[in-house]
Amino acid sequence: MKNLFLLLLIFAPCSPLFAEEYWQQHVHYSISCTLNTSEHTIDGSETLEYTNNSPDTLKEVYFRLYWNIFTYGSYAQQTQLQHKSFLKDSSGGIWLSKFALKENGKEKKLEYEIDNTILHATLPSPLLPNEKITFAIDWKEKVPTFTMR
Repeated sequence: MKNLFLLLLIFAPCSPLFAEEYWQQHVHYSISCTLNTSEHTIDGSETLEYTNNSPDTLKEVYFRLYWNIFTYGSYAQQTQLQHKSFLKDSSGGIWLSKFALKENGKEKKLEYEIDNTILHATLPSPLLPNEKITFAIDWKEKVPTFTMR
């Protein structure tokens, strides 16, 4: 009996009785962009439909702006300066000319903050479970003159 109790303690967390339901957010996007080879830039426009598949109500969203690793003053630059080997060109980065919500065919500008490579925006109204929200985003990015990874 003692061994049975010990086995139950070991395998109880693996039991379906204790398992949480799995969910994953869903994003559908459409991107249109143009490469300008003389200026080394990419101009883009996208529509992003985000579905909240979580059981939680969302009040804010986060986007990764990975291209900002190539900007002057980025965390990557600071780290590499400490190791005395900085990226040869820190003129890259991404600039947003539009970040808006699309509702009923209209766009509403959405305020946001950028911290290095992370964009944070508070939603004007909570996004309930199983609801969708659509973002309209226009951007421009500078392609660095070197390669990395």
